[in-house]
Amino acid sequence: ELRTFYLPKTLMATPELSLIRARKEISEMVTLARMMFDRSRSLFTEKLTNESKASPDTANATSVDMDAEIEWFIAKENYADSMHEGLTKYLLSITSMDLSERTRERVNIKLRIVSELENMTDECLSIAFIIKKKHDKKLEFDPESVAALDPFGELVDEFLDFIAERLNVGINQEELKIASEMEDRIDDYKRRLKKTARYRLDRGADVRAELLYIDLIRHIEKIGDCAYAIAEELRNLIPEPKSSYQSYRDQETKVQST
Repeated sequence: ELRTFYLPKTLMATPELSLIRARKEISEMVTLARMMFDRSRSLFTEKLTNESKASPDTANATSVDMDAEIEWFIAKENYADSMHEGLTKYLLSITSMDLSERTRERVNIKLRIVSELENMTDECLSIAFIIKKKHDKKLEFDPESVAALDPFGELVDEFLDFIAERLNVGINQEELKIASEMEDRIDDYKRRLKKTARYRLDRGADVRAELLYIDLIRHIEKIGDCAYAIAEELRNLIPEPKSSYQSYRDQETKVQST
């Protein structure tokens, strides 16, 4: 279970200390987003359904309790909303302090990261509602299409791991290239899944089920988009090294001012 979200009503002694306090809560928000995506993966790959069927205590179960699942996701999304609101107010209050240009930029970076994390949790809730609709309407996905969702979800999960590991340190240009390649793989996989779904439609598959499936993969892919947007912000945490010419100009300016 998640702990109670808390940020002090007053800022710390310095902007840097206040940013460190915010960083801790942003890490908690990343944990929440990953938890929600892991839970949604269990739903869209139907692992929970299979586990229910295999359990001797629920031998007659044919599916997960989707009402309970939706209740869980809504509670977590409400928590994410409160974190988003609280962190946004806290970070904006830091901008009222005497900040260097670099510190102000770091505050803005964190504001954008928090916004993308909240978008990510929104997508997870949307996935849960799609699966609930599938259950309520008694729609069935093609078994091969369900199997294909597992590696698709794994690609997104790996991207979330990549972001989480670098959240507090930023990423360099080479790592941003890796992030771009990860997003490209997710996009390519989404296109293949959509193409296959359209092929099934052309061959007479259930229209409602296939359209719901296409909507599902769209929301999964959007989580990858959010992850890449965060990667771009993490790249901005690490200043570009100055060129030799710029270093020379800075030194000349310093000498002339003395």
